[in-house]
Amino acid sequence: MALANGNDLRVYFRKDEDCRPREIDRVLENITTTKTRVLFRLQEDLSETVRDGSAYYLVYGNKDAGKAKQNPENVYLFYDDFSDSNLEKRWQKNWGDIDAENGVLKLKTGQTPDKNAAGISILIKDGHEWEDIEVELDFNEIKNDVAPGPLLRVQDARIQSTTAWWFEYVTGTKGCTMRPYKNSKDGGWLYQGTLNEPLLQGSWNHAKYRVVGDRFSHWVNNQLLHDNVKVSTQWMITKGTLGLGCHSGQNGCYTLYDNIKITKYIPVLPTVSLGPECKVDLKKFHGLGTSKANPATSCKQIHDILLQDGKLENGLYWVKTSADRSVPTYCDLLNGGWTLVGKVSGFADKLYRFWLIKNYNVDALDSPALPSKVGCIDARYLATYHASTVMFSSGDNENGIGSKWVQWPLPQGRESDSLWTHSVGRTTVSKARMHPVTVKAWNGKEQPCFQNKYGIMPFLQHGGSYPSATYNKAGNSRKNDYCMSVGVLKTGTTADGWTQNGNGYDSPRNSSDWANSQKNHVSPYLTVWLK
Repeated sequence: MALANGNDLRVYFRKDEDCRPREIDRVLENITTTKTRVLFRLQEDLSETVRDGSAYYLVYGNKDAGKAKQNPENVYLFYDDFSDSNLEKRWQKNWGDIDAENGVLKLKTGQTPDKNAAGISILIKDGHEWEDIEVELDFNEIKNDVAPGPLLRVQDARIQSTTAWWFEYVTGTKGCTMRPYKNSKDGGWLYQGTLNEPLLQGSWNHAKYRVVGDRFSHWVNNQLLHDNVKVSTQWMITKGTLGLGCHSGQNGCYTLYDNIKITKYIPVLPTVSLGPECKVDLKKFHGLGTSKANPATSCKQIHDILLQDGKLENGLYWVKTSADRSVPTYCDLLNGGWTLVGKVSGFADKLYRFWLIKNYNVDALDSPALPSKVGCIDARYLATYHASTVMFSSGDNENGIGSKWVQWPLPQGRESDSLWTHSVGRTTVSKARMHPVTVKAWNGKEQPCFQNKYGIMPFLQHGGSYPSATYNKAGNSRKNDYCMSVGVLKTGTTADGWTQNGNGYDSPRNSSDWANSQKNHVSPYLTVWLK
């Protein structure tokens, strides 16, 4: 692979009737090792694939690749990392105090209404027909001397008639068991196991469970506790969903869960052979960026390919704004491959609602000349995955970058869903670390400035201006220097926790006002480029 994070490795699926392969979601395990696994969901029964000549493709080796499709919800039978706090969509609450917060499921239980030993506090809504599956999850019991654990093959979750296989642990001890229940009849510690070390309260553990027919296997922290154990006919349950619960002692449990992955278990994997490897020389590729059907990841990518032929021409090209969307915008290829992502000339009222986070008046980006109506693309994907530098430029050149400009490296730790996103709020932005950054200017001068990972000015009364490089860590503005920001909030208004006292317009107000002679002009006048 060309990228250490594996982004260049994609999985595609094609049927004969498809005009082109389509990318499908994949998950990588043990990346950059000899034991790397590529997981993806079959798009049809394997017998159909063999019969109809369909095929899966592994594509890799492109160092300029953007983010691959990798939604685990489209790979596993079930997946939840609790990044979405809305549990009701996929889970059914039964009893106890249950919340998803900060990417973790928090399960607080007490006695069940009828004081049965086992109680299913929450369960997956789907999955009642699941038979042979593997489950992996992380859990952390906060209390000592209590008995938490997941329940597999949940057939009946009602407190009075619990029917499931409960994998029970006791914090502070090495004891564990698969404890079967049928119609609330308790099988007790019928299938006991022993951990190598006591299960400590407040410690995260990784567990894996496999249920196949009338047998089960069980691991905790890579220790095999039950190896293909047969369940007696009396306690046999053929299918069911996954639940989480606790021994309903007087105090109950306080258990954290995360990273729940469920896959269908296939005892005998099919034999799969790889076809021949096909290499593509990107340097010989023509037409990149010339149509919506063939967009580039950036103008820099177009520049690097066309440079081999010595045929660089500034103009309009198609550039991706996400993994599967693109827009036409202006490229300055003669200066190294800069992508025009925004232009503004005298507009600041509610600019934060779309500036560099939405495709807005994209036709304005046919040319970099100013004055012009305001226009921009959603530049966060490009800035996160395919660029390293941001530039402000004057608008006095209709064929490319202007005669005056400042540029600096994009923020460390930036993320595509929060970079330049005003709605993350002033409270969040103000907590972010301000990193030093060097701003370079058209006249050869340089200046030390500061920015945070959001690229937004944190100072309360300056409206959350962005992109932003400020002369101090507090996020203040100052005229006649090279630390600049685009004002996005009108004077006297408020939004997302910021106010605007009129001093947040730390940018030029016309193409000759470089560096800006004022900071309260309410009239940003510049173009924004990425490379």
